[in-house]
Amino acid sequence: GFDNHISQSIRGYNDLIGDVINLSQYFVENDTYVYDIGCSTGKMLKSMIRQNSQVAERAKYVGIEIEEDFKPHFEESMENVVPPNLNFVCGDVRDVEFSPLTSLVTSIFTLQFMPRQDRQNLIESIYDCLIPGGGFIFAEKTLANNPMIQEMRTFTYYDFKRNSFTYDDIMTKEKKLRSML
Repeated sequence: GFDNHISQSIRGYNDLIGDVINLSQYFVENDTYVYDIGCSTGKMLKSMIRQNSQVAERAKYVGIEIEEDFKPHFEESMENVVPPNLNFVCGDVRDVEFSPLTSLVTSIFTLQFMPRQDRQNLIESIYDCLIPGGGFIFAEKTLANNPMIQEMRTFTYYDFKRNSFTYDDIMTKEKKLRSML
């Protein structure tokens, strides 16, 4: 249910994922690595493999996920169709050594869950591992410089979430994430 939950929580999420998958064709090359930080169920990586299989069949894909709860789901969903070029790492991305032959790294709403003091080092290590022409595609929540614009964005977001969640669900999640985002 996570993939459904996230698409109901973030307006335009499925379009964003579709864009990332389409953009991947500009970066993925044979004999290089593709990393997805916070891969959750692995759905985006599987779609990337399908997208790029004709032009970069020898690319290697690595999903990195810190939450142990996703591991059984990821492995189960891949049952009998696990491509030989896909691996899953259950652990903290800060402990992962990226290959110097990396063509693409993705991180969709993941960095915000890391301590602020660790984000810059991770971004630098990603940059350092990229081959010439490689890419780092990431999406994160941001704050507007103008308080009025920020308030409009916040309440537009709440209005969207009310289509799938109760007020209490929304506010409980906001409170839980307050210290991280």
